[in-house]
Amino acid sequence: MRILLAEDDMASQQLLLGKLQELGHDVVVTEDGEEAWRLHQEEKFSVVVSDWLMPRLDGVELCKRIRSVQDEGYVYFILETARSGEEDYVMAMDEGVDDFLPKPVDLHELAIRLRVAERIIRYKRHIQELKSLLPICMYCKKIRDDQEYWQQVETYFHEVTGTDFSHGVCPDCYDTILGPEVESDLKATGYVAKNFGKETRSATATADGIKAEGLSGESQAASVSMKRTSPGSHSTRTVMGRQHTAQSSTVW
Repeated sequence: MRILLAEDDMASQQLLLGKLQELGHDVVVTEDGEEAWRLHQEEKFSVVVSDWLMPRLDGVELCKRIRSVQDEGYVYFILETARSGEEDYVMAMDEGVDDFLPKPVDLHELAIRLRVAERIIRYKRHIQELKSLLPICMYCKKIRDDQEYWQQVETYFHEVTGTDFSHGVCPDCYDTILGPEVESDLKATGYVAKNFGKETRSATATADGIKAEGLSGESQAASVSMKRTSPGSHSTRTVMGRQHTAQSSTVW
């Protein structure tokens, strides 16, 4: 793992550095908290091993800063300390410290804590990967959220990211779904469109015109409006009392 070691005591620093390198870790060393904070902002570390008392910025404040900006990947924080008071430990944990190393540091304990750290980091990454996989229904395409509710794709992304969607119809769906549906509705009203969707034209059939042709019942109330469109534009039509808006590259 890539480890940031913040220790101002040179003897302890060299002892910890030697053990960490012996265990096969990539280690970056600093002697005070402010420098450790700067390095954390510039580079990525899986683990921070820090002394509690250091010049300019102590270990607990360093941990607090790291937690305040952590947006990707979990940083496991181990705090070295000679303190033994329960209140100090609780306060440090409240600020985000994961584990403690009593001073003087037992190198065997250090190795054990790093194994725990590696396991926790691996689990965190696995959870993050699972969250990045969205369960989606293979039929209706609804998405299941964290509360086990199934939602429309648009609703889910709006709640999670605030994104709004504008709807259109792609050329493939227009040719295979919407186009045939429109043609079927037009035929049902007695209006047969020659080469529907292929020939560019403009035609209007009003309810009065349909009635004049002797049609009756629901057909008499149908108003069909067909307008010249250009690729990518919207066309609006009302057929059998239903309004359709389509965006298509097909001209008709």
